[in-house]
Amino acid sequence: MDQELFELCIEVHKRFPGWNDTLACWERTAGIPEGEPYIAYPELERLYGLWGTQELKTRTPLYTTDYLLEKLPQDLVNDNEVHPFTLYRGKYSKQWLAGYEGYFGGQNDPSDTPLKALLKLVIALVDAGELSR
Repeated sequence: MDQELFELCIEVHKRFPGWNDTLACWERTAGIPEGEPYIAYPELERLYGLWGTQELKTRTPLYTTDYLLEKLPQDLVNDNEVHPFTLYRGKYSKQWLAGYEGYFGGQNDPSDTPLKALLKLVIALVDAGELSR
């Protein structure tokens, strides 16, 4: 399990509880906080009758790159300037960066995957007041 990805998904879900319509989610049995979360597919569970007792489970959306790209604005307008969205791989490293060109209030913290870069961007934009809840 990727602990950093799990924690980033929790942080985004705290800021956007309405962003809970993902296909997969992190699931953990309630009352066992130290238990390792696992990936579950609620829609498939319901379809095939594998659904357990809902109240015994806590769920956090497992966001995908596609999901976040649809949620983030294409451009960020700040101080009457338009900043286009960028997601790119570092030139000399294997790190990913996401942000808005020419805007430094968002995330510029490198990540090892595009998904983590986008999750960090969402968190940074909300914390900077640039993305409303």
